[in-house]
Amino acid sequence: MSVTPTALARAAAVSGSNSLIFSGTGNPTIITNMVVANSGTTTSAFTLSIGGIPLLGGVTIPANSSVFFDLKQVVSSGTTVSGFATTSGVFYHISGVTIS
Repeated sequence: MSVTPTALARAAAVSGSNSLIFSGTGNPTIITNMVVANSGTTTSAFTLSIGGIPLLGGVTIPANSSVFFDLKQVVSSGTTVSGFATTSGVFYHISGVTIS
């Protein structure tokens, strides 16, 4: 078994649901760290879902701030991770490992 550290997503949040990661068929992915950055001038709220189920729902992030999450969340093959924010200027950075 091989475990490979991977930058899983680097994406801007949008006002509608945005697919950030799709764990393809075969091997699982484990999300280990996330940073959500708000470079905008107003407070925003963001949501991150795995397989359509909110992991972080309506979390508020102040203007010009970042929030950091250290977690171990398995994303099964065929599962989509999606996110959105209430304002522009919010960015997701998601890292983890892929197992093969």
